[in-house]
Amino acid sequence: MNKLYVKAVITLCGLLLLYLIIRNDWIPPLSDHHVIAQWLDHAGLLKWLSLYLSAILFIGIGGPRQAIAFLFGFLLGGPVGVIAALVVSLIGSLCCFYMARSVLHPMLERRFSKYLQVFEKSLQRNATLKIMVIRLLPVGSNLFTNLFSGACNLRISAFVLGSVIGFLPQTAVFAMAGSGVRLSDHNQMTVSILLFAISSALGIYLYFHREKTTKDATNAIKSGSKHYDNRTR
Repeated sequence: MNKLYVKAVITLCGLLLLYLIIRNDWIPPLSDHHVIAQWLDHAGLLKWLSLYLSAILFIGIGGPRQAIAFLFGFLLGGPVGVIAALVVSLIGSLCCFYMARSVLHPMLERRFSKYLQVFEKSLQRNATLKIMVIRLLPVGSNLFTNLFSGACNLRISAFVLGSVIGFLPQTAVFAMAGSGVRLSDHNQMTVSILLFAISSALGIYLYFHREKTTKDATNAIKSGSKHYDNRTR
């Protein structure tokens, strides 16, 4: 079985486990409205600013954006949480993009030359769509997508548009899941799991049914990430 399917199934099983935890009240303190309300009431401007900056840094260094979406959905509720997480994810990704373009480009070219060439060549046509497909996939290296995009000759507009569209489904799903945990809303959790399965299936379908260059771009990111992991062991 393709590793992409295996990782997608593992992620889906994680969401199902979370649903069972909420369904059976195994973590009741998380769904205590009074605890959340008290935290929000005492969270001043400095705390919120620190939270947003920490989230941007977390995304910038390659942290999973799904965790940020879940956190903001939990704290702010579904709709507001989706918007906040989407903005934070985009800003963090852009910071990484510009760092690669302005500072890290020589190092990336030296260490990942082969993968960068494949990635850049694969984005010569329909760059926005290919970035979107990469973002839609349920697994993948957010860090290396940002770094490779910044290091190659990719238009910033293609990066931003592809990222926003690709980020949106999973951001909405995990923000809804976080909101469902806060409200102990089993129906909302069920909907979020179904939407995650649909968005993952869409990403996998586009990955396997677009032209070969889409796979090349994705595989270059995966290979670069594995190469980095092997070098740092």
